[in-house]
Amino acid sequence: MVKVFLSALMSGFPSISFILKGAKIGSGSVVGALVTGKYLFSNFIYAGNPAKKVKEDIFFTENSSHFFTEKEAKEYNKRR
Repeated sequence: MVKVFLSALMSGFPSISFILKGAKIGSGSVVGALVTGKYLFSNFIYAGNPAKKVKEDIFFTENSSHFFTEKEAKEYNKRR
């Protein structure tokens, strides 16, 4: 079984993500990788084979998606 929590973005053409049995993907994550039986934390970007963390504190809003600085991420999380 594969679990994807709330919303997560999987890469499409020209690159392909392989999500295999046992994977759990946190909400707000972006995946462009091979994921096997791992838990991928929320609001991270993962890429590669095997999946490796590329960036953290990624948030999507209605208006845009961008990399938050550590200060911005803490402020955003306080409001949630």
